[in-house]
Amino acid sequence: MAVFFSKCISALALPPPLYDKLRSDANFWCLMFLMLGIVMFFAYSIQGSLFAYCSEKLIYRARSKAFRSMLRQDIAFFDVDENSTGALTSFLSTETKHLSGISGVTLGTILMVTTTLAASMVVGLAIGWKLALVCISCVPVLLACGFYRFWILAAFQRRAKKAYEASASYACEATSAIRTVASLTREPDVSGTYHGQLVVQGKKSLVSILKSSTLYAASQSFMFFVLALGFWYGGTLLGKGEYTLFQFFLAFSEVIFGAQSAGTVFSFAPDMGKAKSAAADFKKLFDRRPPIDTLSKEGDDVEHIEGTIEFRDVHFRYPTRPEQPVLRGLNLSVKPGQYVALVGPSGCGKSTTIALLERFYDTLSGGVYVDGTDITRWNVSAYRSFLALVSQEPTLYQGSIRDNILLGITEDDVPEEAIIEACKAANIYDFIMSLPDGFSTLVGSKGSMLSGGQKQRIAIARALIRDPKILLLDEATSALDSESEKVVQVALDAAAKGRTTIAVAHRLSTIQKADVIYVFDQGRITESGTHSELLAKKGRYYELVHMQSLGKTH
Repeated sequence: MAVFFSKCISALALPPPLYDKLRSDANFWCLMFLMLGIVMFFAYSIQGSLFAYCSEKLIYRARSKAFRSMLRQDIAFFDVDENSTGALTSFLSTETKHLSGISGVTLGTILMVTTTLAASMVVGLAIGWKLALVCISCVPVLLACGFYRFWILAAFQRRAKKAYEASASYACEATSAIRTVASLTREPDVSGTYHGQLVVQGKKSLVSILKSSTLYAASQSFMFFVLALGFWYGGTLLGKGEYTLFQFFLAFSEVIFGAQSAGTVFSFAPDMGKAKSAAADFKKLFDRRPPIDTLSKEGDDVEHIEGTIEFRDVHFRYPTRPEQPVLRGLNLSVKPGQYVALVGPSGCGKSTTIALLERFYDTLSGGVYVDGTDITRWNVSAYRSFLALVSQEPTLYQGSIRDNILLGITEDDVPEEAIIEACKAANIYDFIMSLPDGFSTLVGSKGSMLSGGQKQRIAIARALIRDPKILLLDEATSALDSESEKVVQVALDAAAKGRTTIAVAHRLSTIQKADVIYVFDQGRITESGTHSELLAKKGRYYELVHMQSLGKTH
């Protein structure tokens, strides 16, 4: 373009006697500009389409891989506040989009500008090296302003990301507990707290914004200083007869246009700063290898499990609360096919025992053994395929009842008879058949279309379709009303037959038929035996029973 521009200027500078040549040359170079415009139209269209497609593919791959990386993390990863549901959701939705700040149109512009600047310098030096060197000496200053602005914005984005993730996490908590917020009429307080978090971040951002704006202003105004210097020195050379008008304009415009095009890259500095921060976060997530990796192929394969369970002098503390011991030398044994109950006050380690058996965490010392083998030696996914967990708050996903039940099994082709059998064992089949759409009935978000008892029985069916050798029940009826509890308890009793079952119980009426009851207190077992044996001892279990007014029946 600089060549065309210089030729046009040279043509317009012809004297009046050469008017016909001036007109002819001007028409010719105008036609060249027209042809250049047509070529650039198609070139930019193709470039934009290709880079936009590549950008979308990049975002798709990054989001998909990020979600897979999240799923492979151990439970301790999700216990950290910065990895809350709101923060991770915000990460998936926003950080992947920020990657487009260094791809697509931006990447195309960077490549084009780099080529243009290099070619401009070469042509400028070849045509008029003196003027070109003077103009080129100013280019590093322009680039330095741009790079420094980019660095400031990248640092600002890292700080802003943490603050906005915290506010997103708070908003997620508030909306997920909207019934509680509404019942307590705390909407103004919640809104005020959220607004306050945003205001604090806005004030912290002011300094970075001022620095960035100052650098942007400096880079834009400095361009006019370069123009002034170029015209002054070029005019001097032109006056001395060292340069022709064509040489002056070509050398000058090549370098100046190249520098201006380089400056356009830094107009994308805010997006590039976000992209740099996002890329660093993605790399950190992709590089993290959890101690308990569900996608890893390491570990021995598990072909069969009888169901013998042993906890040998197990000590454990949660990673987020290292100062607070949870289990202190736990020793526990379960024989194949036994129904074992774990009881005790809140916080004594019952649910932690279930978590360690599922290998959500690893012990600090001691070991968990199944069939005499330390479970850390086995492949995590292979080992967990023999277990099924029914927790206090069953989790159902959007979709049909059939979809939620089939989540319990990895096989693609599951016979209808297996689904029906699992539902009958869970005491939910008759209810499903009473629905107009049967197994195709949609459960809504988090199972909102079903009652607590119905969700719990579907969760039991989901567990039973796995045909687990070890069934884990973590206070599976504690959140239900009495009527629902009876129905679910019948399903649990049926589900426990023929397999090793460990039940954490708050309501002691649900575990009176257990083969062995272990009484927990401060991370240790203080008593063990059947319901009748423990009542006869008149120890801690006896106290718990009478606190729940169950002793009247004995």
